[in-house]
Amino acid sequence: MFSLSILIRFLQKFENFNRGKRYFMSIIDVSVMGDSAETHGLDDFVMDDGQFNMVFGTMFSDIFEILGDEASAAGFDNTFGNETWSSLDLIRSAYQEYLMLHSDDGFLPPRDRKTPAVAGDKRPIV
Repeated sequence: MFSLSILIRFLQKFENFNRGKRYFMSIIDVSVMGDSAETHGLDDFVMDDGQFNMVFGTMFSDIFEILGDEASAAGFDNTFGNETWSSLDLIRSAYQEYLMLHSDDGFLPPRDRKTPAVAGDKRPIV
C-alpha cells in the first residue's frame, strides 16, 4: 500500500499532463546526462516521446487499470484522499489522448503496437 501511495502522489504531478511530461523528461535528461554520460556512451542521449510513453506506461498502467470506473471512486477517495480518483481519471484521459496522437512511438500493449519505440537520431537507453 505504501508504494502504491507513492506512485499515486507521483502520478498526480502530471495533473497538467503536457507540463508534467516536459518536466519529467528534462529531469531524466539531466540525470542521465550527468558527469558520467560520456563514460557510458550516452553523451548524445535525449529522451524522446516514445521513451517517455514507455516509461510512463510501465510506471502507471497498473494504477490506471485499478482505477476502474466511477464505481471505484469512493474506495479510492477513502484510501488516498478526496478527489484522488477524479484527478487520476483526468490524467488517465489526458494520457490516453496523448497516446492516440503518438501511438506508433508509445507504450501500447503488444497486440496494439505498430512499431517499436525509436529514438530518432538519438540512441535509446538499453
